[in-house]
Amino acid sequence: MRNLIAEKLDEGSISSRDLASLTKRLADMSAEIEAIDKASNGHDPAMQALDTEDIRLDEHED
Repeated sequence: MRNLIAEKLDEGSISSRDLASLTKRLADMSAEIEAIDKASNGHDPAMQALDTEDIRLDEHED
């Protein structure tokens, strides 16, 4: 889907309305794929680490 959008943009043959709908669909599919990947890798420590938010370290704290 990304390649299709990129090709259409390069050609200049895509309307704004079509671009918006393709981009929305791409975002939806990316979210679905990410959810599937997370579910299948739920016990993988590396995947869990990627989902962990970073914490801010206080540089002045000793």
